[in-house]
Amino acid sequence: MTERTIRLHGDRAPVSIQHVEGVPTSAQADAARVLLAGHAKPPEGSRVLDLWCGTGLCAMAAGRAEPSASVVASDVNYRFCVIASSHARSNDASNVTVEHSDGFDHLSAGAWDEIYFYPPAHCSATTVKKLIAQALVRLRVEGRLWLATRKGRGGQTYQRWADSLFDGGTRVARHRGCEVCFYRRGRSDEGVAEKRARELAKREQHWFETTVRGMKLQFQTKVNVFSWQGLDRGTELLLEALPEVQPTRILDLGCGYGPIGVLAARLYEGAEVTLCDVDRRALELARINVDLNGCVGTEVRVSDGVGNLGSSRYDLIVSNLPTHVGKQQMLALLSGAHQRLSPGGRFMAVISRELSVDRAARDIFGNALTVAECNSHRVFQCERDD
Repeated sequence: MTERTIRLHGDRAPVSIQHVEGVPTSAQADAARVLLAGHAKPPEGSRVLDLWCGTGLCAMAAGRAEPSASVVASDVNYRFCVIASSHARSNDASNVTVEHSDGFDHLSAGAWDEIYFYPPAHCSATTVKKLIAQALVRLRVEGRLWLATRKGRGGQTYQRWADSLFDGGTRVARHRGCEVCFYRRGRSDEGVAEKRARELAKREQHWFETTVRGMKLQFQTKVNVFSWQGLDRGTELLLEALPEVQPTRILDLGCGYGPIGVLAARLYEGAEVTLCDVDRRALELARINVDLNGCVGTEVRVSDGVGNLGSSRYDLIVSNLPTHVGKQQMLALLSGAHQRLSPGGRFMAVISRELSVDRAARDIFGNALTVAECNSHRVFQCERDD
């Protein structure tokens, strides 16, 4: 990690953040987020939310600009939340707290005076519009939503949507294809926004059934979760390659909405199965799908890699490895899997054929063997000998 000092316009004190490999720039300090942070100057004593905060730049700017404000930084990604908490400590922003939440779903009740929102690039338009509508409902009368957008990433669409709900907004900044507008809640805006938020929340949801290894499984998913419309080919290949030998304890590392862990729990009846992920939306869906498919002896836990799993050891660790986390995080996942395997345990993972982690896997485990492959993906297996 490298430290970066973000200088805000005017006489604002700079904010220091750590640049983290594998975390998208937009979640750290791209032009739009920096522009939004430059306007994060909440009123005295206000209650402030940095919605989908990334690593917390706007929350830090708001907390330092007004020490009497109570600032919450919230993100769906647990890893981002941990980094944001570190940034709050390093910037002496004691009035900033961090919450792991899917939008507003897991935040405490109560109205907000200011909400800062920069929609992530990967977030669907349905979800962004829902969050804007929910922001209006959760603001106090005369409270403000500050919306940062980028040209080519739905910016005008989101501005028009906010205009329709808030009866117009005010553009306060434009720079390098980025804009910041604010919208003020009136006294009679809530009803329409609440109805639209409910409609959009329903549109986020999806259900499907599938049969794998002779077992009929059903899943509830939502947009923005990996492979939400149905099983991707990589996951199918990994499920088909699971060994016949019965393990006692199993970990689904980076479980998403839970297809690998769910099948493992059904296939290896009587085994203890743990599913873990950093994404709050995925974790909630995994819990639903564990119950939906009658998986006994199965738990779902939040964890960045294996970092939050205590000292547990597993006979089988399975994973559809993420492709976007960067080299260091990928190495951390492989090393963590090795540490948490029981002697003689197996690590099985599927990756895109375009990627190669064999050298790193051999360095860590001392072995790596391809056990299944197709045109797009490959499953490799490592064993812990000691």
